[in-house]
Amino acid sequence: MRKFILTLFALLFALTGSAQFYAGGRLGWWRDGETHHKRFSIQPEVGYEWNDCLSFGAVIGYYKDRTPLVKESMPAGEAGTVTNSFEFAPYVRYNVLKAGPVCLFVDGTVSFASSKTSSQKSRNSFRIGARPGVSVALGKDFYAVAHAGFVGYAESKAGLYRAGVGFDLSGNELTAGLFYRF
Repeated sequence: MRKFILTLFALLFALTGSAQFYAGGRLGWWRDGETHHKRFSIQPEVGYEWNDCLSFGAVIGYYKDRTPLVKESMPAGEAGTVTNSFEFAPYVRYNVLKAGPVCLFVDGTVSFASSKTSSQKSRNSFRIGARPGVSVALGKDFYAVAHAGFVGYAESKAGLYRAGVGFDLSGNELTAGLFYRF
């Protein structure tokens, strides 16, 4: 049994000799000046760099949207709707081009989300596709990551994602975060 465990550790060390774990994420808050719509989001992310070209990871996100009702149509005692959403988005990252501290990559992702409004049942969303991005080393172990867009398919019944197929290069799909390798 001892030989088996030592062999397993040696195999694991050989396979992951150049691999590194990383952790980080994104934090956001937005308030629309005209409609007073507010959104808070926190998206921690963990991953594992298999080699120089391939990484595996997952994002676990929480979103809180507060949408006020128009005062003329607001029922007595009601201030608006609050929607809480949870997201799980595992991905495979392929590094396309690396030049010095800058790396261009594509994340292939499958995302699942569940949204709940106090007055409605829980709504589930699903999407599959690719997210292009860029990573910039800020030091030995710190780096910034930004995604710009989404290409793929989404299914949603008024949930976290917009339903349909295609590509979206708008500001709605722009994210940035900080990460640490260990």
